Amino acid sequence: MWALLLLGSVLQQPGRTTFDTKFDLTADPAGFLDQALQLWSPLTLGALQNQAYGYLFPHGTFFLVADVLQAPDWLAQRLWSGLLLVVAYEGARRLVRALGLPFAAALLGGLAYALSPRFLGGVGVLSGEAPPVALLPWAVLPLVLALDGRLSARRGDCCPGWPSCAWGRERRRHAGGAPLAFLVAASRLRRDGAALLGWWSLGAALACAWWIGPLLLLGRYSPPFLDYIETAGATTYTTGWANSLRGAEHWVAYHTVGGEAWWPGAHTLVTSAPLAVLAMGVAAFGLVGLLHPRMPLRLPLTLALLLGLLCLTLGNPSLAGSFVDGPVRALLDGPLAPLRNVHKVDPLVRLPLALGAAHASALLFRRTGSFLEQRGRERHATVGRRVLGGVLAAVLLVGAAPLFTNGLRTPGWTDVPEAWMQTAAYLDDQPHNRALVVPGAGFGVQTWGWTVDEPIQGLTDSAWVTRSQTVLAPGATIRVLDTIERRLGAGHGSAGLADVLARTGITHVVLRRDLDRRATSAADVNRTERALLDSPGIRRVAGFGSTGFADQDLITVYAVSNAVPRASLVETDEIVTLDGGPEDVLAALDADVLSPAQAVTVGGAEEPADLVTDGYRRVERQFGSIHDAVGEVMTRTSPSRLDRPADDFPGAPTVDPVQAGFLAVDDVTASSSQGYADNYGSVRPERGPAAAFDGRLETAWRSGAYEPPVGQWLDVDLARPVSGGALHVWFLRERGTSKVRKAEVSFDGDAEVHAVPADGHLVVAVPRTAVHDVRVTVTAVQPGASELVPVAIREVQLPDTTAGRTLDVPRPVGAGTTVLLGNAAEERPCLDIGYGPYCRTSTSAPEWNGIDRRLTLVEDGSWHLSGTVVALPTPAAAALLGPLDGSAAVTAGSVLGDDPAVSGCSPSTARSRRPGWPIRPTTRRR
Repeated sequence: MWALLLLGSVLQQPGRTTFDTKFDLTADPAGFLDQALQLWSPLTLGALQNQAYGYLFPHGTFFLVADVLQAPDWLAQRLWSGLLLVVAYEGARRLVRALGLPFAAALLGGLAYALSPRFLGGVGVLSGEAPPVALLPWAVLPLVLALDGRLSARRGDCCPGWPSCAWGRERRRHAGGAPLAFLVAASRLRRDGAALLGWWSLGAALACAWWIGPLLLLGRYSPPFLDYIETAGATTYTTGWANSLRGAEHWVAYHTVGGEAWWPGAHTLVTSAPLAVLAMGVAAFGLVGLLHPRMPLRLPLTLALLLGLLCLTLGNPSLAGSFVDGPVRALLDGPLAPLRNVHKVDPLVRLPLALGAAHASALLFRRTGSFLEQRGRERHATVGRRVLGGVLAAVLLVGAAPLFTNGLRTPGWTDVPEAWMQTAAYLDDQPHNRALVVPGAGFGVQTWGWTVDEPIQGLTDSAWVTRSQTVLAPGATIRVLDTIERRLGAGHGSAGLADVLARTGITHVVLRRDLDRRATSAADVNRTERALLDSPGIRRVAGFGSTGFADQDLITVYAVSNAVPRASLVETDEIVTLDGGPEDVLAALDADVLSPAQAVTVGGAEEPADLVTDGYRRVERQFGSIHDAVGEVMTRTSPSRLDRPADDFPGAPTVDPVQAGFLAVDDVTASSSQGYADNYGSVRPERGPAAAFDGRLETAWRSGAYEPPVGQWLDVDLARPVSGGALHVWFLRERGTSKVRKAEVSFDGDAEVHAVPADGHLVVAVPRTAVHDVRVTVTAVQPGASELVPVAIREVQLPDTTAGRTLDVPRPVGAGTTVLLGNAAEERPCLDIGYGPYCRTSTSAPEWNGIDRRLTLVEDGSWHLSGTVVALPTPAAAALLGPLDGSAAVTAGSVLGDDPAVSGCSPSTARSRRPGWPIRPTTRRR
């Protein structure tokens, strides 16, 4: 059986290295283990190591030995995963034998444990979580032997302490199995178990002490990263009773990226109907054996099973889940946040069920023999038991299909592209350097393979940073990286970008062109390149590899010219005080209100600052995304949609964020919106509820993606009541939206359904009594449309009610204060990076706020007003820019995205038609 498990592991993508826990474990195990000995990492922009010491032994040591022996990376991975399967199988098998069950039953019990969906699904992608599960039977085995008198109490407890010592990385998973060992040790407390329980408690405390100290140190200094990762709503959504019984409760197993499973084997095990039926059958079979009166240690094992199921299902929101799921999830998002991934207690369920399955097999063998003997076929009893055992083993092996069908691992690679090796070598040769890798991505998912960690991570000894989902950096640091990433992704050059990079210690920018954008939703690399080319002080210094398109590099390295010293002495009265967010430093440099040589401190104070900005705004963030991740600016009373401990990464602790405020209403809310952070997919703030009450017909609120259109509503909470007149509602009727046929209009709860005219303009009389709240609800859409196409409202107009809103900037402005206000510019549909026009039809747009702000002046003064405007890509802008030096006028049959790229005298401009339109240009010159 060992050979079968090892063979199944080795045959997973032979010859290809895949991601498994850490890219560094195969790329540079020695360097990784050396860094694991330090809490502080000088890499990135400086951060704390996240429990990296847990990899020292045995995980990291195994790969270090394999590296010394020059074993191929892929083979080391497969042998490690195979070893874990063998350890889990053999531990469970020996435990079954220690319980006095026959050899064949022990074999089946070992298979049931090692091939359980929860364990098998993760052993090929996140094997760092697997050792505590594999070692749990070995921790319980000496306790069973001690209870039977085959070991002394002291020896029986010294043995189970070593799994805790051996694995600190997944301490919570080992702690999840600890109650099982405790219950077994205490099962005979009244007779002779007191000594065993005492020795067990002492051994467990000593074994865990080595990682508790570093963990407390990490908790003391680390940013509150638990606020920014998965919520209890995500981790408990899949922990229903059925999923928890069959081992399909890990939420990541259901996750897909770009249409591909994030954990392929786990995804197949939890979503395949035949495999789910088999897994549920194995669980039911194990329950029968576990609850049988003759089951050895039935009470402690049953109690462990019930405790595990209780921990798994207590926060599950399904109807058959829990009656207290809401408060439990609140605790898991609050004081119990370290325990939020409740799937880590799965061993409490899995081991008792595996032992129960072994006992049920033994009972079945016994009854099969008795049945044949009663019918005078004693000579066939052995054969009958073997056939039955073969059938049961076949069921278990079929239920582990991904192990034998090459389906456990993510897309792999034969070799890391040479371009990355050359880039790492180039950076290592640069003195005192730190590189920024762009575009940023949540994970390293490349077209040549999924490293998940950044490829540069295990290849260079120099410092580097990128905007990823790693959130151990302070919130202010992440906000700065976000600002740089947004500016580059928009394709706009920046006069102050080089200075901001220099201030953060970045000396080089690494532009990569191998990200799988379908799976990562990363920023467009062509726009990122255009922004770098248009930013003064950033120049190309090296290029490596080739994309296969013309002479384009796979990786291009840019140098930041505006180097500044890491530390310098500055007179305190020369320091510029900025009341805003750290991301506003870039805007200040762009606007030339802050010079590159000036030092700046970011923070709030009662006294007016030298510079007041409005970039730090109250928004809600979709933390799982990097781009298109924040919703529209929230008002003071806007509730959070995601119910998280934090809505956004914090800025300076003494600075309050800018908040939205409507001019004539208290708030405008909706049932769902593509501008809300809980939207499924990209968050588009320009499509939030405020877009339906801004006085502009070209903007619109759109209901959430994949939400049924019927039942969607938009609500206007009035600051002053209205009476009489007419309510106007303009429904958007264009491709990609449902055509609304009927809508219910409610005035203070008094509702009436109205037919919507063909042009989408609904007019309803407002009651003559005072109205405080108006709600428009969609009740019918045009038949034949998809049930998940969103509805949209362009504008809502009420009598004597001014549309629009402002942004409240809660910062004191004095006579000597410079005020910097701004909005992000829209992305141009077309640009050129030297290979002709590059266009895309889908570009994100900033939320429309204009430059309407409400400021707090604390001193009299006078200010000089200046600004920069950017023309929106509209037909009006094209008409305005159409004449070429007065000598020609250019028209066209269609223009992609209404981008007036044909205008001007620059050779980089070009005309591009709308996709799907016939090529019949009407360009004329006169």
